[in-house]
Amino acid sequence: MHVQQPALRKKHGLSLVEVLLVVSILGIIASISVLNFSNSLDGSKNAIAADLEGKLNVALKAHGQVNYEFNLAANDSSTDDEFAILRSLQWRDETVPGSPFFTTYYNPIASSDTDDHRLRWNGANFILVEPGETGSGLKVSYDTTDRGTAYVFPGGYTPVPGS
Repeated sequence: MHVQQPALRKKHGLSLVEVLLVVSILGIIASISVLNFSNSLDGSKNAIAADLEGKLNVALKAHGQVNYEFNLAANDSSTDDEFAILRSLQWRDETVPGSPFFTTYYNPIASSDTDDHRLRWNGANFILVEPGETGSGLKVSYDTTDRGTAYVFPGGYTPVPGS
């Protein structure tokens, strides 16, 4: 009598070593991707902050051409000077062509956090204070929380005087 041996079945799937190898390769690729994404995110933030600085300084020049140049000394101990210049650029003066010179929908907050990009008034124009540098200024926000409702000027508002 002949006993038939069961047919050997071919095993399907991956061995533990193969799975570990695939997972480790995916981990390496993911870590490289995260580093590259982080670098491009920092570059994007720098570009946004520099663009906002440029727009404010263009508004300053436009204001100076049709109205007057601001005569306000820089005050590194507070952000009062930054807000005074910004609000003067945002103020609508019916007698001055082109005003307001900057959007009234920009409502930043003050910051001295060294993790933030900040815009500081230096007595002549706005300069960018980058993360890692000390000093206060208008915080550059990347989630648009500094944009929205137009700033409402109090009654009897007076802009920063000129030189």
